[in-house]
Amino acid sequence: MNNAKRLSPKVSSYADTVNLELNIASSNVYIPFRDRMISFLKENPSIPLLFTEYGKEFKRRKPQYKLYEDMYPHMVGCGENIYILDDRFIDKTMQRPQVPDWICEMGGQFDPFLVNALSTNMEGEKSCIWDGQQTATLLVLVSMFFFGKTLDEAIATTKVPMQFFATNLRAEARNRFIKNNNGEISRPLSKCDLAALMIHAVRLDNSTVDFYKRIEEIQSALEVNNMFFSDENRADVARAGALSRYTEIWNYKKFHTQDIINVIKYHGMALPSAPVEPLEIDNLAHIFMFAREAGIIVDDDYIEQIAIILDKVTKNTWAKTQYGKSAKHGMVARCYKAWRNNMINTGVDSAIISARCNQTHVAPAWILQTLKLHGFSYKTPQLTGNFRYYFSYAELTA
Repeated sequence: MNNAKRLSPKVSSYADTVNLELNIASSNVYIPFRDRMISFLKENPSIPLLFTEYGKEFKRRKPQYKLYEDMYPHMVGCGENIYILDDRFIDKTMQRPQVPDWICEMGGQFDPFLVNALSTNMEGEKSCIWDGQQTATLLVLVSMFFFGKTLDEAIATTKVPMQFFATNLRAEARNRFIKNNNGEISRPLSKCDLAALMIHAVRLDNSTVDFYKRIEEIQSALEVNNMFFSDENRADVARAGALSRYTEIWNYKKFHTQDIINVIKYHGMALPSAPVEPLEIDNLAHIFMFAREAGIIVDDDYIEQIAIILDKVTKNTWAKTQYGKSAKHGMVARCYKAWRNNMINTGVDSAIISARCNQTHVAPAWILQTLKLHGFSYKTPQLTGNFRYYFSYAELTA
């Protein structure tokens, strides 16, 4: 008897479809850009209506552009290195199908100054786009729906910025494409670098972009409180006043600018000789956010009383690495452990109460209840959702 394992017949799957693209024949690498556009519009029927609305808004923002051609002087190269897209090909081993969400995001905030040049080279008789397909697609859509051209007219007449690479060796072009996108030859800007650019945009260029103005207002508060933006990879990250966590700062939908400024004021009062700890801005930004949502006025006196009481209770410590009976991190962890044990003793299933103390969720409740326990004279907000913890005196002082 043959004991060899019998293999089931192979069934075609989605994986086969995906993997087929990695086994593409060299003769089937190139596809006309026109065909890519036709497929893109067919697969995304909402694009015409959406980009028509984007076009109306663009005309309101940028009334100086009456024709597509009016934008040439403001594109990279200032109109000198611009070429039509007709007869261009896509190397589909480097340029996967267009990403509709990203193209729509770019369309909604379109500005000719932000257009990047396409990267092209010659493969035999074909002029191939090997980087910049999303930009090419966007500019065709702008030409069509902002300025009224048909697809054929847009493909035949729309000029876009291009940079040409002399090599016809695809391996060299692909190597550059990989390195350009993995950070080897282009260094992504840190949040600290981006913040500096935004501050200059407001102070030097009179920018009215809301998020840039937010960062500049935060910078002004840092200056008043002898603090500064830093980054985890900078040598000054451990210096007094360094702020290197940007999670709450960048989350403008959740944390208003004043919530962040209130954290900065607290640090300036309580810890002028130390850098800002991650949990310091995390916990306090949440507390000030909840206070704002509850209609509580948080002024300098409110913040100062927080600093005074926490100095008595925790010595205004925030770091995970700070130890001792008065270290905030340990006090919150001990409180949570005692609370969890008490909950389990009352019959609550231990499986539904995490054994780990999530300081983002637990600490704001502990701080607010500890403030009240030690005579905080101002109103405090009621926490909800994942932040809703109620501790006993014994738990708070565990």
